[in-house]
Amino acid sequence: MHPLGGSAPGIARLSWARLRLRGFAAGDEDVLVDLDGDPAVMEFLTGGKPTSRERIRDEVLPRLRGHYERWPHWGYFAGETLDTG
Repeated sequence: MHPLGGSAPGIARLSWARLRLRGFAAGDEDVLVDLDGDPAVMEFLTGGKPTSRERIRDEVLPRLRGHYERWPHWGYFAGETLDTG
């Protein structure tokens, strides 16, 4: 598996002193449910309607992770702080 979470070669790992970008993993379901359940986050995307856990698991995460296979140099990445993850 690639260090960013995808298995495609050629995805650069981006890391700074306090922040890292990594590929989405199946274990990110809970974080995405929390993020997409926040009305302030979703206000301009869905009018504030949260995304269901089932949709995150069955549609959103597979789509995000599928980019790594199809387009090795493009995709969506999770940002996380190095001190807290």
